Amino acid sequence: MNALTRTIIMELCRVFMVALFGLTSVIMLVFVVQDMLRESLTPLTALQLVPYALPGALIFAIPATILFAVCTVYGRMAADNEIVAVKALGISPWLVIRPAVIFALALSFVTVYLTDVAVPWGRTGMYRVVLHSVHHTIYGALRTQRAYQKGPVSIRVDDVAAQSLIRPVIELEGKMRLVSATAQLDCDPNANQLVLVANNGELETRDAKFRFPHEFRESIALEQLIKKTDVHTSPAVIPSQELPAELANQMARVETLKTDLAQLGNEVGVDAATISGNKSNKQQELEQAIYRLRKLQIEGVRRWAGSFSCLAFAVVGAAVAIRFRFSDSWSIFLFCFVPILVVYYPILAVVSDAVRAGKVPPMTLWLSNLVTLGIGLAILRSVLKN
Repeated sequence: MNALTRTIIMELCRVFMVALFGLTSVIMLVFVVQDMLRESLTPLTALQLVPYALPGALIFAIPATILFAVCTVYGRMAADNEIVAVKALGISPWLVIRPAVIFALALSFVTVYLTDVAVPWGRTGMYRVVLHSVHHTIYGALRTQRAYQKGPVSIRVDDVAAQSLIRPVIELEGKMRLVSATAQLDCDPNANQLVLVANNGELETRDAKFRFPHEFRESIALEQLIKKTDVHTSPAVIPSQELPAELANQMARVETLKTDLAQLGNEVGVDAATISGNKSNKQQELEQAIYRLRKLQIEGVRRWAGSFSCLAFAVVGAAVAIRFRFSDSWSIFLFCFVPILVVYYPILAVVSDAVRAGKVPPMTLWLSNLVTLGIGLAILRSVLKN
């Protein structure tokens, strides 16, 4: 590696690291505050989300940051006529562009790793923190508002003394209504359940009503008490080496549902209304299974195509910076980023919808990268000729 390449890469690294720290912090804060407001988390619980939010924030920050770094470095070089000086020395301008390509290529592989390993870890960790903080959230709401309601659970109390609920009225929608002298909520993290322990009260269910003088226990699935969806079934959290097996299982599930749906009309002694309802439910289940199957089919391509947007952004940024010679970093960044918003992301959105609908093959997800890269190379070619 010659001195020119080393110098440019070091300058790119310097600008990139400073910008990455700032942008990642902002995106991470957005993620944490979003979950904090949605799940009514306490500030202390929200702080526990920070390390898990980092990989997801980096995925969004790295492509934009490499674009900013390339625009800054090459914009300054072009404004100071350093590109002209390099050509005058008989050095090919492509050698000036090469460090940006090397740097962006390395970042693309780093982003692939983050998407494949770190993001699943982060999303699973955030889900686990939110899940296991439910009882703290409930106690916080009951201490301040004397009431809590989310999902099928509704709780009203007269007071809260330490961990004891005084005269609670607890309702589980469609299951029971409980009134007791005192009660306590505990979290069972191993079973992912909220355990209700009530003393000296009255319980009413759909079938019966009775009093209990001593202790009564009831377990509630924690998943019912949060708005954050279960990430374990999402293709985005499945490591690449496990995708083929998961894809095979999902294909088998789809075939099984198709067979079950075909056999529903052959049932004997079942009225038409019941058969129609069963078919409707099975058809909806089949459609959801097919949708997940298509997401699994494109997941591997999506990770690589999304990660290599770093390379496409770097080439466009270098080309535009050299062509227009802006010395101001933000001016050239916005000048590059606005066309990317107009070209790259609309193409990506349209193609993603088409791939999920099964209209085009998964490899089409590379189209937005190829179009952006082609535009950058065309600009570079015209610049270098002149």
